[in-house]
Amino acid sequence: MKTTIAAAAIFLGAAFPSLAETVRETAKMRELVSSQPRAIAALPRKALTSEQTFLETTINGRPFKLDALIIAPKEAKEGDRRPGIVISHGNPRKLSFQRELRLHRYSHLAEEFARRGFISVVIARRGFARSEGQYSGGYARSCETATGAGYTRAGFMGARDYAAALEVLAGDPRVDPDSLLTLGISGGGFASLALASDPPKGLRGVINFSGGRGSGSDNMNCNEDGLAEAFGAYGMSFAAPSLWLYSETDRFFWPEMVYRHFETFKGAARLHMFGPILHAEDGHRLFQRGNTVMWRPAIDAFLKDIGIQTWSEPPADPGPLNLPPPAGLDENGLKAWVEFQGSEFGRAFAVGANGRFGWGSGYPSSEVAAEVALKVCEGEENHPCTVYMIDEARK
Repeated sequence: MKTTIAAAAIFLGAAFPSLAETVRETAKMRELVSSQPRAIAALPRKALTSEQTFLETTINGRPFKLDALIIAPKEAKEGDRRPGIVISHGNPRKLSFQRELRLHRYSHLAEEFARRGFISVVIARRGFARSEGQYSGGYARSCETATGAGYTRAGFMGARDYAAALEVLAGDPRVDPDSLLTLGISGGGFASLALASDPPKGLRGVINFSGGRGSGSDNMNCNEDGLAEAFGAYGMSFAAPSLWLYSETDRFFWPEMVYRHFETFKGAARLHMFGPILHAEDGHRLFQRGNTVMWRPAIDAFLKDIGIQTWSEPPADPGPLNLPPPAGLDENGLKAWVEFQGSEFGRAFAVGANGRFGWGSGYPSSEVAAEVALKVCEGEENHPCTVYMIDEARK
């Protein structure tokens, strides 16, 4: 029987919640011994390039174009090979949303690694965003018929997209093909673990943000026993170390469930269970930009432990935003304001009279985000609204 997780309280203008966390490791992770990795000076964001493109991949012997966002250092010495990482998204509860996926929502994760000198690639798996093909990661015909075997198969289906993207990345002359990572959020984290149970050449580690499958609504799962069975199946043959990042206020995969998965998993793994996140009630949003201060140290330690390049010192970035809200917002508007401050850049918040508001984030540019925020705020009746904030700048 699961325990219902109470929502994290959010107090505007008050101190953020404690960043305390619980850490567990498997025996195989404690036994891991790696060489001292290369360390570089952290790159500023202005030293990075960003390009949205397609990866020409082959999956199951068939060609597929996968929608991709590549963020990488601008400059490189000739012949200097860099580590590479493939990052991918979760699975929306409503599959009708899969084509609405925006890769820029994950650009901060790609930047985190590009600033460490990586070539970072965010992909949309088949059937999502602009990627070709049909969604292939389903675990059952319906929630009621979900099984452990179905979950296991679903993870392997998503893993094929990761493997195809890694193959393309390994062929990039800028990339060291023996220094590859994957990072996945939610269903993408689950697929990453599946991939690493039978890893392609060069895969050195996996980062799993809030990974799992089968959450049809808050604090429920189609088959808790079946999902634990799938994690156990992946762990039995797991050949690459993994970092698990979760929050105790996650409404998709709550702590008791995550600890059960971790105990079932026998591969080399480290679990960080964080407390309430900083800008949202649902801890499933742990991956968002506003929570970087929580999980960046865990990623740094993991990279050092597996012998992968990182920075010599983390960048002195500004802390999480906790600004006073625009005047006149009601309870829903105040909650939206807090969530906005933790969201991805390419964001804007608009306000109007009588508490009207609208916002958007994770767009290719702040100009596009401003258009979206104004449209939402104005509504069908075209109420007058103005842009209040873009990215981190007040208008």
